[in-house]
Amino acid sequence: MDTIKHIGRDGAILLAFVLAAFLVTLLAQFAADVIMRLGEMMM
Repeated sequence: MDTIKHIGRDGAILLAFVLAAFLVTLLAQFAADVIMRLGEMMM
């Protein structure tokens, strides 16, 4: 029973890490897009 809980906790941490990485990537892409558009507008 203890090992199942431990695996579950590790799985949750891994899932949260993957989700965070995905969100950061998405945010970085969005930020790059916004910056490029602002640059085009200023030129």
